[in-house]
Amino acid sequence: MKRSKARTVLVFALVAGLLSSASAVSGARPEGSHPVVPRQDRERRPALARIQGVLTVVSGDPRPGNPFPPVETIFLRRASGVEIELIFEPEQLAALGGTWQLDGRAVEVVIEPTEGAIAKSAARMPAQVRSARLLRDSTFDKAAVTAKAVTGAQPWVSILCKFSDVSGEPKPLSFFQGMYASTYPGLDHYWRQLSYDTANVSGSMAVAWVTLPYPVSHYESTSSDRLSDMAIDCTAAADHLVYFPDFVGINMMFNDTFGPYAWGGSRYMTLDGQTKRYRVTWEPPWGYQNIGVIAHEMGHGFGLPHSNNADGDADPYDNPWDVMSNSWGYALSHSTYGTVGKGTIGYHADILGWIPPSQKLDVNSAGIYTATVDNLELPSTANLRLINVQIPDSSMHYTVEVRDLVSYDAKLPGFAVVIHEVYPGRKEDAWLVDVENPANGADAGAMWLPGECFEDEPNEIEICVQSLTTEGYVVRVSYGDTGVIFLDGLEEGSTASWSSTVP
Repeated sequence: MKRSKARTVLVFALVAGLLSSASAVSGARPEGSHPVVPRQDRERRPALARIQGVLTVVSGDPRPGNPFPPVETIFLRRASGVEIELIFEPEQLAALGGTWQLDGRAVEVVIEPTEGAIAKSAARMPAQVRSARLLRDSTFDKAAVTAKAVTGAQPWVSILCKFSDVSGEPKPLSFFQGMYASTYPGLDHYWRQLSYDTANVSGSMAVAWVTLPYPVSHYESTSSDRLSDMAIDCTAAADHLVYFPDFVGINMMFNDTFGPYAWGGSRYMTLDGQTKRYRVTWEPPWGYQNIGVIAHEMGHGFGLPHSNNADGDADPYDNPWDVMSNSWGYALSHSTYGTVGKGTIGYHADILGWIPPSQKLDVNSAGIYTATVDNLELPSTANLRLINVQIPDSSMHYTVEVRDLVSYDAKLPGFAVVIHEVYPGRKEDAWLVDVENPANGADAGAMWLPGECFEDEPNEIEICVQSLTTEGYVVRVSYGDTGVIFLDGLEEGSTASWSSTVP
């Protein structure tokens, strides 16, 4: 039996430390005075530009074993149609709510423009952001400043693009058409299952192989600077086969690798005379040969970030409970479509609007709350699917969900209650709580069973699993000074229930 005591992640202290360090470097000056800037320094300072537009985000995900780190790239599209890649500092992103919270949001930024960054064509060099603010009423795209809810039909089209110097067609058209099937493991079946039939990809289709105007070397890159070229050329080559405005998303399937990544996110494109924001993926052969990779990249297209475990490294692919993290491990396999996507976590299902208020409990005031929580893969339930526990005086919270070895989750580590700490301001919003070995995520420390309690003593939060039910567990949450939590066993002379410390 484990009983743990949590230490709240010191995110705010870290940001404060960064800011205070910056102040120390810049030096203080007497109150009311103005800095004296030598003429030569003023002349060397870069010109600043204030611009407005809508942000889109794409993520580059390497194949397992590839030494390249994951990449997240943010683009700003101006009203003129010019697209600029932006570089934000981590503390700027945290202040704005986090990278993926910005996807589709209208902003005003002050940048240090590089050559061509505010010209009439797309910039190759990114621009450093000096400051940024969200715009509540965008004149560019009011529809972009909406909730992330994904409901109803979400049709995608797969376009199959061959580089001019690579003639091979790794998979036939029938393979890509079958990928959208409404039976296991087709993507329509998959997204219906994860969303409780709230969302689907009905109406999706694939079209025949077409040829790009350039060889693979023209597009090959370890960064995002060729993504626009690939998207423009691939959609143009397939334009005679597709009326793009009929679709919300475009899966671009290429017949060779074009760098170390598969990519997913959203981009503005002008196709068939209409400009709109598309959900987009760029897939190498190793991507579409594993339908779990397609599910991961489409998840980015729907606006989902990675999740993570809590080991503190830079690897966002080590949470075994989430297709948006470790999509390769603890997953089913299929003879035709390779590694199959597992489910996603409750936090993601919630932000996409798939969990109705009647199936979740938001705990943010003192008291003791007891509820039956059913497993996330259950198609329907009269009980809860998710508990959100607010961490006082912060934008952070814990999520409590149940995962079972059923459906797309059949190969998960176990049937248990799973807890995540969520902070939208960091790179991966949700971190798995594992009190034994945070780098593992598949051990007993991440799976909460009857008789076990997670404690965040500084914030007076206790989450206890009380009993097993047919489809889940009964969970009790004690919040605030209730007078009955945080007993450490000393009252009865027992050492069996002493608290340990969450790393």
